[in-house]
Amino acid sequence: VQMLTVDAAVSALLALLVLALACVQILGHLHSPDIEGLVYDVAVLPALIHPALTLYFVPSYRAIIWSCFGLRKSTISVAQQRDIYIANM
Repeated sequence: VQMLTVDAAVSALLALLVLALACVQILGHLHSPDIEGLVYDVAVLPALIHPALTLYFVPSYRAIIWSCFGLRKSTISVAQQRDIYIANM
C-alpha cells in the first residue's frame, strides 16, 4: 500500500510539473525551446522513478539489491533469489 501511495504521489507531482510548465509557456507568453524540451524531459521521469520505487519498497527485491552492493547480508536464500529472477523474466 505504501508503494502504491508513493507511486501515485510521484505521478501526480510530475503531472503538475508538466502542467505548470505548459501554463508558463501559454499564459506567460514565453516561447522557449528550452521549456518545450523540459516538458518532454519531465514526462520521461516516471519511467526512471517507478522501477527504483519498486526495488526499494518490495522487501525481497530490496534485500537482493542491498546484498549485491554489500550493504546488508541477504536474508533470502539462493533458491528464492533464483525463483524471483525467473519469475521476473
